[in-house]
Formats: sequence, C-alpha cells, structure tokens
Amino acid sequence: MESILAEQSLKTGLCRSPAMHPHLASIRSILEDVRHVTMSEQSEDGSWRYLLEGSVLANAYYILVEALFPPSDRLLVESLARSMERRQMANGGFGLFPEHPGDFSTTLEAYLALRLAGRPPEAESVAGAKRFLCATRHEQNLSNLTRVTLAALGVIPWSAVPVLPPEIILLPGRVPFSLYDLASYTRVHMPAIMLLAAMNASREVSLASEIRALLAPRHLRATACSHPLLGRLDRLLGPLLEPMVTLWRATGARKRSMELCRRFIRDRVEADGTLGSYLLSTIFSMFALSFLGRPEDAELVCCMKAGLRGFTFEKNGELLMQPCTSAVWDTALNVAALRRLGVSDSDASLLRAVDWLLDREITVFPDLWKRTPAIRGGAWGFQAVNRFYPDVDDTCAVLTAISGLGDRLEPRVGEAFARGVEWVLAMQNRDGGFSAFDVNSSRQFLERLPFNDMGRAMIDPSSADMTGRTVMFLCDLRDGRAARSIQRGLAWLYSHQETDGSWWGRWGISFIYGTWAALLGLGAAGVNRFNSKIVERGCNWLRSVQNGDGGWGESCRSDVDGCFVGRSESTPSQTAWALEGLLASGCSPREAALRRGIEFLIERYRPGIGWEENYPTGAGFAGKLYLIYHNYGNLWPTMTLLRAGRILEMQLLSRAEKIIRPARCAAL
Repeated sequence: MESILAEQSLKTGLCRSPAMHPHLASIRSILEDVRHVTMSEQSEDGSWRYLLEGSVLANAYYILVEALFPPSDRLLVESLARSMERRQMANGGFGLFPEHPGDFSTTLEAYLALRLAGRPPEAESVAGAKRFLCATRHEQNLSNLTRVTLAALGVIPWSAVPVLPPEIILLPGRVPFSLYDLASYTRVHMPAIMLLAAMNASREVSLASEIRALLAPRHLRATACSHPLLGRLDRLLGPLLEPMVTLWRATGARKRSMELCRRFIRDRVEADGTLGSYLLSTIFSMFALSFLGRPEDAELVCCMKAGLRGFTFEKNGELLMQPCTSAVWDTALNVAALRRLGVSDSDASLLRAVDWLLDREITVFPDLWKRTPAIRGGAWGFQAVNRFYPDVDDTCAVLTAISGLGDRLEPRVGEAFARGVEWVLAMQNRDGGFSAFDVNSSRQFLERLPFNDMGRAMIDPSSADMTGRTVMFLCDLRDGRAARSIQRGLAWLYSHQETDGSWWGRWGISFIYGTWAALLGLGAAGVNRFNSKIVERGCNWLRSVQNGDGGWGESCRSDVDGCFVGRSESTPSQTAWALEGLLASGCSPREAALRRGIEFLIERYRPGIGWEENYPTGAGFAGKLYLIYHNYGNLWPTMTLLRAGRILEMQLLSRAEKIIRPARCAAL
C-alpha cells in the first residue's frame, strides 16, 4: 500500500515531473520505511510500548524495594545495579542529564542502592560516588524526597523533613487550601508521606551510619521556607500550632486523618498494584502501609511490589526501571501518525490499537470532582494502567487518533470522541490557557511551601505547550462550539510570548518545545507569519537558534536556568519541533533554514532503524527529573516530514509555485 504522498504523486504524475523537488523522493522513502518499522513495533495487545528513561533514581529506588521487601530477586537487582554503573560520570557522581555536573541527592541514593546490591566499599563505583559526595556535600542541598527516604530508613530524624500534617486531608476540596489544590502528580504522593511523618516511621537499615557519615550537618536540619511572608508566618505560628496539634490528637483528628490517608491509598491502587502508575508514589505507599502493620494491608504491599516489576524495560541487553510508563501516549501518537502515513482505517493492527485505547477511557474523576464537581465526559491518562489521573494532552492525542472513525467503525468510537471533547472543553482554565492534569491549579504560594524544593511540583498552571497543542486540536474539530475556547486560548498565547519571541514549554525542553506548540496552535487557527507579528517573531527566534549542522538542540539547562541554553549537538525531535513550528506558520520548505533542517533529518535517518536520539527532551520537574521518550526521535521527525512533503507537493501542483498559506480556522 502506497503512502499518502506516493498516492498523490501517482495521481498527478509528479513522480516524472522535471520540477520534482530533490527532497521529495528521500522523504517518501523515509516515510515508507518508518511506517513498516512502526507497524513492526506494535505489541500483541495493540499498544505501542517504548522505554521512558529517567535518571538512575528509578533503578536505585527499586533496588531499595527489593532489599526491604523480601524475597529479593538478586538477578534483577544485579542487572539494575550494572545499568546504574554504566551511567556513572567520570567524577563519580550521577547526573540528571548528560552535561549535568552531578546531583548530590541522586548520587547519595545511587550509593545506597549499590551498597544494597552487594557492592563493597572499595568497589570502583562505590568509591567514586563517595568521593563525589564528600566533595559536594557542603555545596548542594538534600532534596526533600531523599529526606523522606532517609528518615524512613533511620538515617536522619523526621524533624529534618518538612512535611504537611495529615490533617490536611480532612479539609474539603473547595476551601482556600486543601490537598486537592496540589497538582495530581504531587497529590498522589502526599498521603503516604504524611502518614510516614505522622507515625515518625523509621526502620534503620544496616547502612544507616555509613550513609549518615556522608551528609553535611545542615542535611540533618529542616530547610527553611523560601517565601519571606510564609517563612515569617511559620516562625510566628509554629509555637502556637503545637497546642493545636495536641488538641487535634485529643479530639481524634490525627487518628481520623491517618485513616483517611490510608483509605486514599487503598482506594486509588490500580489493577496492577501501583498507585497512579508512578514509581515513587507506589514505593512510599508500600513504606506507609508496612509501617501501619495491618494484616489486611500485607497482601496489598506484595501486589504493589509485583506491579512495580512491570516498570522494568530491557533495551539493547540492558535493564532499566522506568519512573512510570507511557503506553497510552505512545499508542495514540503512533495511531495518528500511521493514519497520516496512509494505513487504512480498516487495517487490523490499527483497529486493535483503537480498541486498546478505548478500553482505557476514564469517566470517573474523584480528585477533579473535589474542586470542580461539574466536570463530565471521558478522558485518557498517560500510562497503560490509570483509572484516576487523566490529562488533557493524552486525551487530545487519543481523540486525534480516533477522529473520524466514528462514522466507519462501531458506535462506541463516536460516543467516546464526544465525551472526550466535552471533557477537554471543561478543562480550560480561567485565564484561557490549558494545563495538563488539573483545572485552575495556579496558587503560586504553594510552590514556596517548605516541603517543595522542585520546580513546578505543587501546582499545574497553564503553559504554552498545553495551550498551543489543545488549541490546535480544537481548531481541527471544525466545531463551532469550540470557537470561544479557541479565542481564549489564542489570547493566552498572545500574552505569554517571551520578549525574545519564544514561548516556554512545561513538558518538553524547553523553549523550542513551547515555541513549536504555540506556533502549531496559532497556525491551526489561521494566525501565521503573513498576518501576525507575534508569529513572525516566533519564527525569527527559531531561525536564530538553529545550529550550524542545520538542526536544533537545546539543553536541559534551559529548564533549570529559565532561559534558552543551546546545545551544539542537534537532536532529531528538537529539530522536528522547530521545523514543524516554522512550517505551520507558513514558512516554505524551500527557505534556506528549513531546507537545511530537512536535510539534517534526511541525512541522519537509518533505514530499518530510524533516527537515533539519546538525549532527554522531556521535562518532569525542574532540576530534578528529565526524560528520554524513546519514541520521540522517530515520531516527531515523521510528522514534520509529512507536513513538509505535503507542502512541497502542493507547491509543485501550483504553476506559480506560491507559498501555500494556511486557511482560516473554520471554528472562528
């Protein structure tokens, strides 16, 4: 079966045209090969499952689980330990991304894991990590999640861990502050952490004194609140709160809140035993339930451990632990790409993937309803197993994948699509933008709470990537009901452009990612470089940061520093984002900058394999978690070459070879 581009060429005779653009033949060949490779990677159940790779922390935490919750799988532990050692830097530390100088907390937890895996103190990896820790312990802070772990292991006192009291869970969702003001990806971790702190839970491991000796004295004290006003309130109200805490306990509030924390965990455990399908939330919940010591929780803890083993992924003979899985995201994106690559809607493989996606629709939103009870519809989450935590990006991706299939397949496709559109429209924030998981989660003071030492961990405000991609989806609906939402989303994008012309992106690295998504949304709405100075500035910024090799690259350091930091080594995904942003804005593939970028992608494609990408272009939490999506290196260049090829075909069909200007969005 020929691809869309090849079919168009045959119908118009362009294969024999003397005016054929030199890149078209290469693009067609690559897209045909990509289609075959992608189809061959599909799992038997219809999904696509790629490695979601973070730092060595995921391996380290799971080794800790194997040590604390026997029986231990020594072969698995050894495989994870060897994988960690291969990622150790020359200075002995462990970093968060390739050019990172090394992170104290990550290295400390890696040191503990290697020792638990059986490495002796004199082992090269252990000795190297110790040298790094001794050299940096007076310079770097200890992360609060590491503090929680060390307190539970008896290494540091709980007084050194800033935590929220468990009584927070007693507050209803619509009061000025409650547990449900926290972003879902943080909220799902909190009940277990609050339980551990309330119990002063501590199970001293044999290595406790050895780990303690690697810390600086200040690591044994709680960090102060970084917010000036909140810090003063904490100092003033702290002594007054102690009698109140005593009263709470006397009235049974502490007991009730701890029971609610336990119930929160049990009620949200997935079928595979994990909590939210996140590694750390599951591990902290295992700690909390085991410290509670209730016999009825023992079986659940065993199920949790078994569920975590499903996060392991073998790639090139190496075993890695994922912080979570990304199967819904990867499957939805691949289905949409394959349909654009010409795979028939009646293809058996495509139908299996659609069925798999439909089976993962979420229609019950217990956390969202705490603050926004009117939200209805259907949505999808990121992971293969996820009943409670949908997000806007995945929902739009699934809806794009199944768009138009309701007329040809069984009725449930169209019904699911309608529910999804209803949910997406309901998730628009008051400011007109879109967030990932929550609606109107923008109380900035929460980011300055003492417990939070990660960037963007406590709230989920609007962002350019989420707003741009969602606006693009709504424009593609061609549905007048979305007109108001589109206009509000565009207004948000207009008002959040950076002074240099870029946009910052939340879930990818970082300014290239945000600018790409913003330009996609603007372009889908008919706002392009011909009629908007805002878009022209965005295009000029992208051109200004192009590398000499024709591609684009951006360091994770951008996410840490809050300003663009380029990388001379271009990546396929970031190159594709920049190119597609320019193409969506009305720039021609024949333009010098775009031509060089397309040539970069063509030259680096390896038939039967694809593009090679081993740099994290996904963002988790600033300065803490960066992700390599092992589907991104192939997916986004494919989508970009599809757009470039389509534009080149259209230009060849026009005798005047005028630039094809995007049409005005039908919904406006």
